[in-house]
Amino acid sequence: MTNPLLSDAEFPLFEEILPEHVPGAIEAVLVDGEAALAVVEAMTDMSDATFEGTLMPLQSVGCILLH
Repeated sequence: MTNPLLSDAEFPLFEEILPEHVPGAIEAVLVDGEAALAVVEAMTDMSDATFEGTLMPLQSVGCILLH
């Protein structure tokens, strides 16, 4: 079963969303967020602390949350 809340569609597919989709979507977004934070936290060399290396992974998670 595909979760419409995790779709890349421009607008949510409201007619396909069921209550049982919500917990799975929340868990998936939290897992992605934790992975993005782990990448940033794992940086030991501050020369890697660039916009692309730190903010872009976090921004991708933010886009999912706002989508």
